[in-house]
Amino acid sequence: MFCLSPSELFHTLPKELIYGPGEHAQQGALLDSAIPTAPKILQTQISTQMLEIITAASLSITERNQAGRVLFRLGDPRPLAALADIPGGTFIFGSNSHPNSLPQSVITVNSFRISIYPVINADYALFIHETGRPWLSPDGRDLERRNAPTMDLTWYDARAYCAWLTSRWRGEKKISESEYVRLPTEPEWKRAATGDLNKLENATHSHPGSDSDSQPIYPWGTT
Repeated sequence: MFCLSPSELFHTLPKELIYGPGEHAQQGALLDSAIPTAPKILQTQISTQMLEIITAASLSITERNQAGRVLFRLGDPRPLAALADIPGGTFIFGSNSHPNSLPQSVITVNSFRISIYPVINADYALFIHETGRPWLSPDGRDLERRNAPTMDLTWYDARAYCAWLTSRWRGEKKISESEYVRLPTEPEWKRAATGDLNKLENATHSHPGSDSDSQPIYPWGTT
């Protein structure tokens, strides 16, 4: 047997909490994140675990929400304004799974780029600051929610943000003078979400409960 003094316990216990199998280490990191004077190396390990909590999505929504707050405080490493290149293609649009998805049709879209992540509060708040546009959001200016998805805005607000971002990105040379930022169309969203899963030559008529790999009802699979 051995025992630790209070100061030794304070320095040893946080390190022990963060090591171990998946969810236990993640929950231990959440406990460690409440320590205001945690050493730099421990903060780095906590940040890694916070990112794992968010991406693995194995803990509760409350714990994942807390992880997002901690991650912003420690420095969110994700490229939250990054774009993904979506190749054009022809695919089946709609499905037989629900009346609202009928009728099925063949759609062709050109290549485009789309945000990997939703617009975050920090970026939308900058737009609000520069334009003076009203934004009645209880969480929008919360310092620990600045990397959370922007909420409490209308379609008109989103369109205005796209116009503002177009001008900003052109000035930063992130896009050319002929390019512009806009909301995706429904077929573009479908294409970005499912890729070639609904490709014309591979498509089958799936239905609720279907195990079809070529055209699942949901892009992550029916199960």
